[in-house]
Amino acid sequence: DFCYDHRLRRSLLMSLQNGAEGKGSGNQSGTELLCMSGHTSETLGPLVIQIGGMRNSLQPDDIVHVTVINLQNCQILRPALTEDSLKPLQRMRHASCVVTPNSLPQDAAFPGAILVLGGHDANTRASRLGTPRPAMRRLMFLQVTKDDGSQIRWIERQAFGTIPEYMYNLACASFADGKKVCVFGGDIPTSEEEYERIQDRTCCSFVYVLEL
Repeated sequence: DFCYDHRLRRSLLMSLQNGAEGKGSGNQSGTELLCMSGHTSETLGPLVIQIGGMRNSLQPDDIVHVTVINLQNCQILRPALTEDSLKPLQRMRHASCVVTPNSLPQDAAFPGAILVLGGHDANTRASRLGTPRPAMRRLMFLQVTKDDGSQIRWIERQAFGTIPEYMYNLACASFADGKKVCVFGGDIPTSEEEYERIQDRTCCSFVYVLEL
């Protein structure tokens, strides 16, 4: 049976009131850290990591919002970036999954990394809402570099093959011990050559497979 763990929920919310989230990038309210839509969530060790999503206060050059929920320490925080981290633009309606590629730095706190694919601009109050992000051939990986979740690193790797540059409202799942990813569903801009594959929604019997 499913039930809410109210004691854990209260402990997590109390960490915000007590300023425990300051270990990441300064004090943040629960609204700033948790109010989002169109985001994804993944787990690494005791961490639940929320990535991206729709927010009312986003600016064009804001980076992807990340909230870490540490279930071991009962903390909610916004992690800081490492000095060598990239700063990918904010997005929503992307897809993510945990993968284990061999090409990433080996100093991460956990063996896996989070792959983030696709998505589009997430500012609901701007005319650019829906502008897709080039994150299919340019793969974005998130590594946690401190085991309490207070620091992360974004890394980009180039992908090659038959896949659109832009995609959103998609889903993905890793397999083969995190070395391959199945990408399915989603929307592709009409300007993309790959749009021909999905223009007839009654006959979309294909998936993309990414080999890491």
